[in-house]
Amino acid sequence: MLAKSNLKTFRVLNKKELDYLQRELQRNKKQFISYVKFISGWILLSLIIGVIAFLNIDNKLRVYLYAAIGIYIAIGLRVFFQQTRQLNKATKRFEFVEQQNQITSIVVRSTSYIQLSETEDEGVFYLFQLDADNILSFGGQEFYPSKNFPSSDFEIAIAYGPIGEIVTARKYVSGEKLQPMLLLKGEEKWNLLSKASYPDPEKFTIIPGRLENYKALIV
Repeated sequence: MLAKSNLKTFRVLNKKELDYLQRELQRNKKQFISYVKFISGWILLSLIIGVIAFLNIDNKLRVYLYAAIGIYIAIGLRVFFQQTRQLNKATKRFEFVEQQNQITSIVVRSTSYIQLSETEDEGVFYLFQLDADNILSFGGQEFYPSKNFPSSDFEIAIAYGPIGEIVTARKYVSGEKLQPMLLLKGEEKWNLLSKASYPDPEKFTIIPGRLENYKALIV
């Protein structure tokens, strides 16, 4: 059961977030130009090699030459369209966030949490005790422990795309560094994460309850 709370609020993007979007949009423009240069060079090279081969092979083999040139160009075009399609999707997501100018903000003030440590490269996951007997579930590769995180006071700022996908997730840390009340590793961690009622960390899910009762809550 999800918690009914106003712990998730909305705000406009700050300067750091707007600057990040602009950098990503500029990077995508440069990447698109590099893709155009790639396909132009690919086609030009195909034609140059084709002309040289055309002048030096028997007439009977020219049909195979035409086919080879066509296949070579088709391969380049396929790669070009695959890459630019993904790039355009990313660009549209960043543009959407910039136009909407809205961040979903989760301000966490806490003194206790459970940490589910990384096993391979999936990142670190957390269950944080919030006010009003609520628990926040989140984690991933953006939330590795550091010299000042996890802390007693931080904000998670999430920007969503046009179909509700997460475009960016940033954290702003203040407060004092905390130590976990419980550290789960290996099989114990995976057993908990695999339970059907485990609150989805990718959606920053908030559920009612106390960490002391996590085994009864997540079954």
